[in-house]
Amino acid sequence: VTFNFVDFVPRHSFGLVVGRAGDGWLISPDFKSNRNLVEGRYKWVLNKKQKIEARYRSRSVIFGAPSTSDDYYVRYTVKF
Repeated sequence: VTFNFVDFVPRHSFGLVVGRAGDGWLISPDFKSNRNLVEGRYKWVLNKKQKIEARYRSRSVIFGAPSTSDDYYVRYTVKF
């Protein structure tokens, strides 16, 4: 399931992804088999040449030994 709120406030966007792929399924690199995925993304367009993006992603095992992996990034982009 994906929800995207584009320009919910001018120049600000937010997205949420929640997914689950059972054992033996290879859906995509984002949805690995036997995993739950929760991801949040935020983008702020400062002007036509600058933006700030942030993402937080958490993956957890559905069956088997409990395991969770979290990652995040913050990126500032400038176009020349």
